[in-house]
Amino acid sequence: MLLESKVCRDIQREGDGKGDCAGDLSAQTIKKGDTVYLWMAYMVPSGDEAQNIIVQFENGGVTRLVKNLQVSGQLRNRTWLKATLDKVGPWKVKIVHDTGSSAVSLGSRDITVE
Repeated sequence: MLLESKVCRDIQREGDGKGDCAGDLSAQTIKKGDTVYLWMAYMVPSGDEAQNIIVQFENGGVTRLVKNLQVSGQLRNRTWLKATLDKVGPWKVKIVHDTGSSAVSLGSRDITVE
């Protein structure tokens, strides 16, 4: 289950907040060519099999980038994906759980690139 997602400038590498979003960009405009991180927090019950997650980066109604990841069972699992947004305009980042027989939307983030 996706608990939270953010668009971030970077990921905190040290200290108490290690692995957390550093510089939340969720309500800001991104510059063309900027590299951003999609930070996500999941809760997958311990003992459950790994969850297959697909992240689609769309611009102008076209999927420009697809990234896959697996989220393993643990109380709090934080993960992130790095992406460079190279086209101006509105982007939609879709987070989908691939169950094998279907795809379940977990949420999305809107990003504006200028």
